[in-house]
Amino acid sequence: IFKIKKISKNFVWARSMDNFELKEKKGLNFPNSVYNEKIQKKIYLSFLRKTKGIKFDAVGLSYVQSAELINYIRKFNKDLIIVSKIENSEGLKNIDQISKKSDVVMVDRGDLSAEIGEHKLFSAMQEISRIVKNNGKPLILATENLESMIFKKGLSTPTKSEIVSLAHSKNLLADRIMLSDETATSKNWMNIIKWLDRFLKKLDTNNVKRKNKNNIFWKAVQQFKDIPIVIFTKKGYALEKINQTGDATNLTVFTDSKKIKSFCDFKANTSCFLIKNFTRNKTSKFIYNNIKKYKKSIFAKGNRAILIYVAYPRKNSRANTFSVISR
Repeated sequence: IFKIKKISKNFVWARSMDNFELKEKKGLNFPNSVYNEKIQKKIYLSFLRKTKGIKFDAVGLSYVQSAELINYIRKFNKDLIIVSKIENSEGLKNIDQISKKSDVVMVDRGDLSAEIGEHKLFSAMQEISRIVKNNGKPLILATENLESMIFKKGLSTPTKSEIVSLAHSKNLLADRIMLSDETATSKNWMNIIKWLDRFLKKLDTNNVKRKNKNNIFWKAVQQFKDIPIVIFTKKGYALEKINQTGDATNLTVFTDSKKIKSFCDFKANTSCFLIKNFTRNKTSKFIYNNIKKYKKSIFAKGNRAILIYVAYPRKNSRANTFSVISR
């Protein structure tokens, strides 16, 4: 926390109210900051060029403030999964358009809290979750999830506040929990991962239901409670629609798109299999053979599943079908 002494065009003069050491490559947060997107573009583009020889599926963009930044980065690699990090007031203000253009949304609660004010963080998290989920995108919650365990040793437990916060992440329909310093700097990283894995597996998965404006087909799909869903999709539209229901239903996705496969890795309760090109001929046999091949995974929790298939319709139309399949 700082007490501002003077603000000019080129500097801010302030006195720290605490003793601290500002380490290398660490920064300060200025509430209600607006960042220069031209500089952001140069930094991100430089990074993508330097890492061109490295095979990675996704890239996280810090301090995303507009959908235009995402469109710009996507021009240089259409197959890259873009994870947009919401960390300041501009990102929060434009969350609807940002989440529509992004593949995944991450909330950095530490930076966001510092930039919008701690008293606004809780309501901001609820708003982000509502919009991101209505747009059918995965949500990652990051920063200080298990900070109290960083300097502990052995199979210790976190604070009760951290436990409640993690449980609340489920109510926010978070698909992934990101550990930062807990695994990057802590010697206790393995025990932290083990504790979190056990906790999330035992956690009650009764999620908050979302109101959505799906058409009659997807409303019908929503009625199948606690039944696994199998989706065959080329473009990912069906997957996005089912994500908008906000349900915790287990999904099995078949696709010939590497990008959709990478996208599914961010989605909770989802298994994805990359298969050879979809065929227009002998469609039923094509579907049957793939379901038979992976039936152990599909029917791991029961003998019934819902199959959703997007058929090959005439131009400018869609033909969605669903049916009940058995082991």
